[in-house]
Amino acid sequence: MRNNILILLLLLLPVKALAQKSPESVVIDFYKWYFSVIESGQIEEYQPIFVADSVGMTTLDMGKYINNLRLYNFTDSLINSEITSYQNCIKEVSKTKFNELNDKLPDLDDYKKIGCDFFNIYRWIMDVEPMSGIEILETITIDENKIIIKGQFFRGDEMAKNRNYWNKFLYVALNKENNTWKINQIEIRKTNQK
Repeated sequence: MRNNILILLLLLLPVKALAQKSPESVVIDFYKWYFSVIESGQIEEYQPIFVADSVGMTTLDMGKYINNLRLYNFTDSLINSEITSYQNCIKEVSKTKFNELNDKLPDLDDYKKIGCDFFNIYRWIMDVEPMSGIEILETITIDENKIIIKGQFFRGDEMAKNRNYWNKFLYVALNKENNTWKINQIEIRKTNQK
């Protein structure tokens, strides 16, 4: 009986290994999700939203956004950096009653002055216009636990041969943690940069 259990476990190991996502799949799956929630207008899914706290002052609700970053394999380190990047905004908007927010901050420049203009750009593509898809151009292996994916965004039909490519490259650094590839850094560079 003990031998049968051991054999069964050994047979299941390759299946588990095959079920793991490749680094390229992690990147593609994240951006497919990201573009779909942008297109459907589900703002709270892909960025924080302004809400009233328990006493009616303004704060940010990042719950769904952060849960999605975890779901789409972001490292704890990148998630913590993302949360930290909003702390000044939270501090500044907490001085304003939620029902007075638009009166106190009527223009984008007002939000920019206090570090709260995040809603003016799509964070993970660093552009004001949404994209349709991503093409993986290169996989750069640093070592067995670190890979960099180079890609380029495009607009238009994913199956079309004539895509409109964006003038910037995407670089996504992934770390292998507990046998799972996780996004640790996302960087956007102009196509004339290396």
